[in-house]
Amino acid sequence: MTVQIVFDPSPSSDWTLLSQGAEARVWRVPTNNDTNRSTTMEVDDDGSALKPPSFLVCKERFAKAYRHPDLDTKLTKSRCRSEARLLEKCVKMGLSHQVPAVVRVDPPKLFLEYLDGPNLKTFLQQRAKQQQQKRKRHRQEEEEEPHHQQTEIMEEKDSFSSIDFDDLAKRMGQLIGKLHNIDIIHGDLTTSNMMMMTTRVPTNDNEEIIEIDDNQPYRLILLDFGLGKSTTSVEEHAVDLYVLERALQSTHPELPTDFMESLLQEYATIREAKAREVLQRLEEVRKRGRKRECFG
Repeated sequence: MTVQIVFDPSPSSDWTLLSQGAEARVWRVPTNNDTNRSTTMEVDDDGSALKPPSFLVCKERFAKAYRHPDLDTKLTKSRCRSEARLLEKCVKMGLSHQVPAVVRVDPPKLFLEYLDGPNLKTFLQQRAKQQQQKRKRHRQEEEEEPHHQQTEIMEEKDSFSSIDFDDLAKRMGQLIGKLHNIDIIHGDLTTSNMMMMTTRVPTNDNEEIIEIDDNQPYRLILLDFGLGKSTTSVEEHAVDLYVLERALQSTHPELPTDFMESLLQEYATIREAKAREVLQRLEEVRKRGRKRECFG
């Protein structure tokens, strides 16, 4: 089923800049402006998504001044269309709820479904900050009332264990396993490129606490396939996992030590017979990485 979407295809004052990286700007684009330009978008035929979305996302690639203009235009078009093809393949192969839908390809702009939620990096860092604040508060309370020390320690332990890292690791392993099963690598698997569909709770100090709604379980979304590609290469699948492992180690040291192990176990379950060769190659990639760290 499709719905018609009307939007301004060129940057305007109505567009909101969400982020800017080395390769592209990401804009939030309203769809309720006065324009004759329109397009259609596939939606779930469940009776709940018949209304056109209020926003789209536009990924606008930069022109590179150091490249010849003709070459730059050719490369930009190729990469824009390649990213769109990967996303469309994901949707076609059963990952429609794990990636944003492609709305229009108009190089150097790629218009995508707008998904509202924090990236996984923000979520994990916020949780780590909350735990640090709790520990600090507990230490202060212990100094004031030493006889409550054991009670406070137990409360801290219970609070920390309420974050289901094992479930998160399994969800990540499932998602990456499904991606590799359709012969796609992401190319930049980091928590910045994963989104959580969550519930946001406002606080009195104008901040937002990101919470998981137990009645509506969160789902992980993969973003930014700019470095992705279709490949059956065992080496490239292993490198995809290694990039994620290094990102977790450097950005989220607060994660449990067995987080990656749980992730890989679930990845192996999803990939079945194909997992053994990839995980063996991952160990070789790790050894090469450690050698480079030691000897340059």
